[in-house]
Amino acid sequence: KHQEAIKYYDKALLIDKNYLFALSNKGIAHAELEEYQESIKCYDQILSIDENNVGALSNKSVTRDKLGEHEEAIKCYDQILSIDEKNVFALSNKGSSLAKLGKHQEAIKYYDKALLIDKNNLFALSNKGIAHAKLGEYREAIKCYDQILSIDENNLNALSCNSIALSELGEYRDVIKYSDIILSIDENNVDALNQKGLAHAKLEENQEAMKYIDRV
Repeated sequence: KHQEAIKYYDKALLIDKNYLFALSNKGIAHAELEEYQESIKCYDQILSIDENNVGALSNKSVTRDKLGEHEEAIKCYDQILSIDEKNVFALSNKGSSLAKLGKHQEAIKYYDKALLIDKNNLFALSNKGIAHAKLGEYREAIKCYDQILSIDENNLNALSCNSIALSELGEYRDVIKYSDIILSIDENNVDALNQKGLAHAKLEENQEAMKYIDRV
């Protein structure tokens, strides 16, 4: 009940306009309602009181990203990193913002910085894999997905991304293997059915291909 919650945060703020708890949660509530500009106003009010408030900077950066304002988001991440250069959230999310701007090589540098601190950070590993794939570096991408699968063997995103990368490399038997793992978890997974069908087709196993393509 985010709209109702905002009413109570406003009542608290009428008594104490600088009450950080109410401001922060009001910002989050507006964000949940996709009222992003109102959300940013709350975070900016916090930052006018405490310019180095990492929570407000983090929330503001995510909100800027949701608005597609990736350069502005990066400014927030940079400010967080000026306070704490080992902040994994800021490092990995700056990488994500850079990737959204098409700067995949630079993005990888920030994912690597995050992974030096937290080698099992799934967000950084997944996005690093995607960045390598965008650069056509499929073997490097697969290393990232394999690391995720060493942590969580049933991670559907990593399994699917591995399958796609292997398809780009023309390794269709392995595509089928990964598709089968996905289908053992989710028998109606459309991406896996499609990937498996196309892999069989590439191997000129057309009758087998149609079994899976017809299920899509």
